[in-house]
Amino acid sequence: MFQCSIMADKKGKNVILADEAEREVVTMEDKKGKKVIVADEAEKEVIDAGEKGKKVILRTNDNQEFEVDESLAIESGTIKFLIQDGCAEQAVPLANVNSSTLVKILDYWATHKSANKDNADEVKEWDKEFVKMGKEDLFELISAANYLDAKQLSELLFETVAKHIEKMTVEEVREYFSIENDFSPEEEQEIRKEVEWAFS
Repeated sequence: MFQCSIMADKKGKNVILADEAEREVVTMEDKKGKKVIVADEAEKEVIDAGEKGKKVILRTNDNQEFEVDESLAIESGTIKFLIQDGCAEQAVPLANVNSSTLVKILDYWATHKSANKDNADEVKEWDKEFVKMGKEDLFELISAANYLDAKQLSELLFETVAKHIEKMTVEEVREYFSIENDFSPEEEQEIRKEVEWAFS
């Protein structure tokens, strides 16, 4: 499967590049020489990408801009609403999303946009590899997916967290989520006695 990476064009604007062997996501240049993101293989055949399909510019909270096919960007309920409301003529600010996280999200959307019954198993395996990341990156991605109202991605991430904690003790779960224990040892022991069935 392909891996997206960030590169800057001549104007310093970030673009997404991917392994063209996989061809789900590629970059093209319009007549003005601007690099644009193309969401699927069929679009590769379009010489003038600037006139094929609408584009939307996404600006991350670290002030990086990405020009993305609108058909890909509307995987976000938040962005879709802004587009429908006519508020995406300029760059769409993503206050709770940094550039490295947005790259992951665009990678996910592009992969699932090309999903069908013939490659369903391959996409499932891709998902398993996609969520193999550290806790900090995972939580950053969850926060961004929630902000973007990316429901399918959020479900995958919530399932991933649930699998991480399903065999943890209460103390381990508390540590995993950085939750401070408000109970004294005596209070905690008393509560454990009251709900002993839950710990057996």
